[in-house]
Amino acid sequence: MRSGSVASMERYVRARVCASGVRLSELFRERLSSAWTWVGRPVCLLATGAVSSLHVTSSAGPDGSFVGWQVYSTERGDHRSIRLDDGSRIELNTDSLVHARFTESYRTVVLNRGEALFAVAPDEGRPFRVRASGVVLRALDTEFAVRLRSFEEIDVLVTRGRVTVRSPNDWLTSFHPTLVAGQAVSVRRATMQVESLEVAEAECRLAWLQGRLVFRGTPLSEVVEEYNRYNRLQLKIGDPAITNLRIGGDFRATDVESFVRTLETVFDLHGVPLVDDPADTPTLYLVGLIIQ
Repeated sequence: MRSGSVASMERYVRARVCASGVRLSELFRERLSSAWTWVGRPVCLLATGAVSSLHVTSSAGPDGSFVGWQVYSTERGDHRSIRLDDGSRIELNTDSLVHARFTESYRTVVLNRGEALFAVAPDEGRPFRVRASGVVLRALDTEFAVRLRSFEEIDVLVTRGRVTVRSPNDWLTSFHPTLVAGQAVSVRRATMQVESLEVAEAECRLAWLQGRLVFRGTPLSEVVEEYNRYNRLQLKIGDPAITNLRIGGDFRATDVESFVRTLETVFDLHGVPLVDDPADTPTLYLVGLIIQ
């Protein structure tokens, strides 16, 4: 599928597949080719334009526990690179919040909300730790992404090096997996599930780095959740019959209007505005056939 081609996008979504003849970017080829076996045809990632501003302060958190920490946050739809004092880098995704504090003996970052990719600079005397809702990730000279879905749901994907995962829950203390490049872990309440990913799946999960959303036979309900993370215009499913409609394709994360138009063209769905729609939260209900 070629970006910008509506006809190609329609055929792509209609087929409900996730394949591309475009080669992976050199960035991901360098990071992933040595860690994964190439399987099938990879998903393409395309560059996007500029993003809006990043907010940086040095104030306390809501409970006063982050006094003296650096605070970095993005608004909905933002994505920004942050260079830390030690040379490490954070790629902060939409509607995200992190606190960072470095001392002579440790480097700690807390992911309070959202999603981020951490490219950790080597420093053997100061381990790099990321905390997300009680889960502690310990890394050195590595690169990994963390998504905080909820208080009890955290996803981690390693693209370079090794990351050790620890949970504070007593029933998980005997299992502290060390992930290598190409592996991911999902923490769900009292469980951890480790998996090795194909290149295409890893590319889908990291597509946000290029401002994209890539789906591979994903239920419409999950697609709607993803779009709502990035856009002021919110989508809701107004017809239970289309909840599990499978969607595949490569889309711009902040262009929800184009996505809705594609659904209308390919699947004959319709976006119906909410009656008495609040000005601060415009909403479209996705429904099937409309009978006049």
